[in-house]
Amino acid sequence: MSERQDPSFTCRNCGAHYKVVRVEEPSTMNDCELTCVSCDAALQARDDRFVLKYFLVGTQGRSKRAPAIGTS
Repeated sequence: MSERQDPSFTCRNCGAHYKVVRVEEPSTMNDCELTCVSCDAALQARDDRFVLKYFLVGTQGRSKRAPAIGTS
């Protein structure tokens, strides 16, 4: 039996916090490159037979993106 991983992940580059969901998918599926939505750092796309899906739950520090209009 495989060891279960913690479903949370923190980007090593910017500190953005994600929840991670592992979905079993065939290895023949085309893998796309995943990047952090806060800083564009590369994220791991697969874990053996599982595709990893990241859901942003919070950010820490500065983002490379410009602030939304109307915010201070």
